[in-house]
Amino acid sequence: MDGLEQLLYLQGVSLEYTSYQGENVYFSNQARCSVLSACGYNIDDEVEVAQANFTLDVKPWLQLLPQQCFSGQDDDHFTVRIAPEFSEAWLHWNIYQDDKLILNGSAVINSLVEVGNYHHQGKRYSERRVVINEDKRAKLKGLPIGYYQLVVRTYLPTDDVLATTEITSHSVKSELIVYPKQVYQPNTQRCWGISAQLYTLVSDENFGIGDFNDLTELISHSATAGADYILLNPLHALFEDQAERASPYSPSDRFCLNPIYIHLQDCPDYPNSKLAQQLVKQQLSANADKLTAMQSEKSNTYIDYQRVVEFKYPVFLVLFNSFLQYELGQNSARYQKFLCFKTKHNDRVQRYSDWLIARNNLAEQYTDVNFICYLQWLAHEQLAQCQSHTKSSGMKIGLINDLAVGCSADGHEFSSHEDLFVNDVSIGAPPDPWAPLGQSWGFPPMDPIKLKQNGFTHFRQLLKANMRDCGALRLDHVMALMRLWWHFTHSRSEQNACYVYYPFEQMLSILTLESQLNQCAVIGEDLGVVPEQIKSALGNAGVFSNSLLYFCKNQDGQFTAPEYLPEHTLMMIANHDVATFNAWWLESDLEQRQQLQLFSDNEQFAQAKSQRKQDKVNLLIWLGNYSANKTALHADSDAKLIYQALALVLANSTVALLTLQLDDLAEEYLPVNIPGTDREYPNWRRRLNKSSKQILADNTFLKQLVKNRQQAK
Repeated sequence: MDGLEQLLYLQGVSLEYTSYQGENVYFSNQARCSVLSACGYNIDDEVEVAQANFTLDVKPWLQLLPQQCFSGQDDDHFTVRIAPEFSEAWLHWNIYQDDKLILNGSAVINSLVEVGNYHHQGKRYSERRVVINEDKRAKLKGLPIGYYQLVVRTYLPTDDVLATTEITSHSVKSELIVYPKQVYQPNTQRCWGISAQLYTLVSDENFGIGDFNDLTELISHSATAGADYILLNPLHALFEDQAERASPYSPSDRFCLNPIYIHLQDCPDYPNSKLAQQLVKQQLSANADKLTAMQSEKSNTYIDYQRVVEFKYPVFLVLFNSFLQYELGQNSARYQKFLCFKTKHNDRVQRYSDWLIARNNLAEQYTDVNFICYLQWLAHEQLAQCQSHTKSSGMKIGLINDLAVGCSADGHEFSSHEDLFVNDVSIGAPPDPWAPLGQSWGFPPMDPIKLKQNGFTHFRQLLKANMRDCGALRLDHVMALMRLWWHFTHSRSEQNACYVYYPFEQMLSILTLESQLNQCAVIGEDLGVVPEQIKSALGNAGVFSNSLLYFCKNQDGQFTAPEYLPEHTLMMIANHDVATFNAWWLESDLEQRQQLQLFSDNEQFAQAKSQRKQDKVNLLIWLGNYSANKTALHADSDAKLIYQALALVLANSTVALLTLQLDDLAEEYLPVNIPGTDREYPNWRRRLNKSSKQILADNTFLKQLVKNRQQAK
């Protein structure tokens, strides 16, 4: 292996992959070398390439311990790498947690089992397995899961057994991560729940966009209907100074929340401010007239984000001033709680506020750092109250948060960790039937080497922040744990893209640990081109997969029989990236894509229409085989009847988590998002045409759904 090929391997740059059609696709040398250049290597300098290879390949063998040691809870060991001159040495280790000694031990190095070796410059370096607790009679048979500090010392005693002087001694510190076999498993069987885009919710008390009060109402009505969870869109901070950047999957910062979801009347400062109450009353009166007109016309509306911001932020400011007057002035317990919030979040909220103000896009009256922090505090408090409400309402899981796969290149998360991310590269997905040219999502990838050298700190903190105030976390594009599709922004050709691999085993170990520590289940969105390796590993780790009925087909194109659907999965008929079921059944989504010129030509459009008609025939056959409803269903049947029949069959299957999309229950036909569009369609703006109370009022259907779920246990 020459130096360049070695560096490509060490950096995780893939040589090939298996396409959606099952074909082996080899990446171009140009694309592969572009990864190295993007990561800062000068590939034309042989000396620099050789030095990089030494750092990544040889140097780890010259160190007694890596920066982090990973030990499975049942494995109970770590490894050391020993130079030949220390093969006769003694090894002593201490394990601490929060500076408290937990466990220690000693062993002669040549008595330890060798698990690997490496030759360099005539020397043979040996990797040895150190069992943490060999005394099986000890009460402490192993370490509980968690993060520990590991201190290891090697020493060569003199030949004189009475001497106490050591000839050679070497001490190294590392972090020991003891992880469980599986992520947290909720004590539930055959649950069902609702998926909802929070911003789409409508009510008499919001201001043109769904908020945390609407979520509370949705929780109440869903729980009454027997639902066990609410799956939400990502709630990450977007760009408060650019209101129309609306995609929840293109965040500025995944550690902070979008304050647009704050419900004004639920703010504790609201009762103290007559001005805030007056402003809200005026706006609600105007909204009521508009909502009545909309409902009478039975039409969909789109969110005007700028208008929402222009109303909400002046009221936010009034509430903040009231907070300063009544809480800061008295140094109250609530003000101390605000200070604790800022401290608890490790100054991240403070840094976010500084960054936002430094952009110079906010109106002058909003440029108080504490004002931005105050909004983050309110958002976190109201989200926590929503999760608490799920539990008091009897939901088994509660809220399921959604963690976006990346962050925007001009956002706060990127700017505050710029050394971790790679410029001029966008992550995305390879070509498939839904995107023949592949996809580029506009998010810079993290450098896998720097991620590891950073001790996975960013990844760990990201999980911890998003596992707060929920019962489960959905990982958007879970394949990112193992590999990401890097697309180079200077080229639109899918030939100038390739996969880059990440330290999957370590990242999965951290995921299982954080999941258990936070008592938060994990769902991995694994749609698209997914290697069997990651499916198997995630399944063994107890991560729920994420399936869409649209894509659950066998090789003959027939829909998968219910008994063969994967059990440990979150099953949906449709989600935010595909057509609502109403549109799918009526084929209006295809007509819309044709109007938006998303088909390459009329022939492709005709093929899509033909395929859809065949899919509908196959779906009717599937229902005929498995539906308990013997009422004849046919191509002209109402979409609502077909959807309910589908849901009831799935409810009677063994899938663990059955999820009904609120948009489908509301019989929406316009999508919230059309992948591949930006300005062509108002993505992330379409509101629901009914309130959650109206949508969930069909007691007959929902009661039967609950009954089927119970029978499936």
